[in-house]
Amino acid sequence: AIQKGKKAWQENPSSESFVFEVPRTIHQAITSYYLAMASFETVGASLEQWGNLWLRLVWIYEDLGQDELVVKAAEKAQHYFSEAMSTKSRSTAGDQALYLILGELALRLGDTGEAFRNFRAATTMTGGDPRYKRMASDRIADLRENRE
Repeated sequence: AIQKGKKAWQENPSSESFVFEVPRTIHQAITSYYLAMASFETVGASLEQWGNLWLRLVWIYEDLGQDELVVKAAEKAQHYFSEAMSTKSRSTAGDQALYLILGELALRLGDTGEAFRNFRAATTMTGGDPRYKRMASDRIADLRENRE
C-alpha cells in the first residue's frame, strides 16, 4: 500500500497544500477524512477500513446535528460493513463486532427490524466474546422496551 501510494503521488503531485491548525477546526477534520478517502482509493483500502472511516463521519455529523449527512454516512458505512461481512472471513468475535455495528447503523437509519436481526445474530453465535453477546442482548432489551 505504501509503495502504491508513493507511486501514485509521485505521478500525480498535489497542486494543493494542506496546513492544518492544532487543534484542527471541524472543517479541517472533515476535510482530512475526505483526503483519507482519496488515499484509500489509491492504495486499495479494505472494506472494513472504508466502513470505519464512514462510521467516524457518522459520529462527527451527529455531533454537528447534520441529520441528512448522518444518514448518508450511515448508509455508506452500512454498505461497506455489509460487503465486508459477506466477502471476508473473520474470527467469531470479529463477526459479532460487525453485527453490533450493523445493528447500530440500522437504528440510525430507522430500520429496527434489521437492527434486531443483527443484534440477534451477535447473541446467537457459538463462541465469540461474551461482552459482545451481553452488549447485543442489552440492545435487544432496549428495542423491546422502546417498542412497548
